[in-house]
Amino acid sequence: MKRVVILLFVASFFISCKEENREDILKESSGKINHLSVIIENQLWNGEVGDSIRNIYAAPVDGLPQEEPLFTIKQYAPNLFEGFMTNSRNILVVLKKRRTILN
Repeated sequence: MKRVVILLFVASFFISCKEENREDILKESSGKINHLSVIIENQLWNGEVGDSIRNIYAAPVDGLPQEEPLFTIKQYAPNLFEGFMTNSRNILVVLKKRRTILN
């Protein structure tokens, strides 16, 4: 009986280890753990929206022996968000909603 159980276990192990389609798996991310890439227009970044983002994500972390921000923030314009930048570990995309008037 033990041999049958072991045989079923080994058979299920080999059957489940098929080669998968690698395109379905996410690409590996790059960048440091506490780095935040903010994709936002320069006008918004230099205004009230940017101030709010910096106040929240660059706030000091409680409980550390020295003052350190939660994230190190780097801002990029939306037209630069392509290629290797899309593989960043932490990305915050801020888009301005356009109003459309329907008749």
